[in-house]
Amino acid sequence: MSYELAGIIILGVTQTAGLVYLRREFREQLRLNMALQTQFQKWNAEQFGNISQRLDQILEMLRSH
Repeated sequence: MSYELAGIIILGVTQTAGLVYLRREFREQLRLNMALQTQFQKWNAEQFGNISQRLDQILEMLRSH
């Protein structure tokens, strides 16, 4: 009985650690998406712009995050 309880506890701890890791990855992805969305909204407000400069900025944002 004690082995079963230890197994359940170990399983619970590993599952909790996995959820914490996924939560952190989700927050990082959400932060990146929000930064890109903000940049796109800024570009939409501008009437003129160079598409190659915009693409370079997007690539730089993706590399830096």
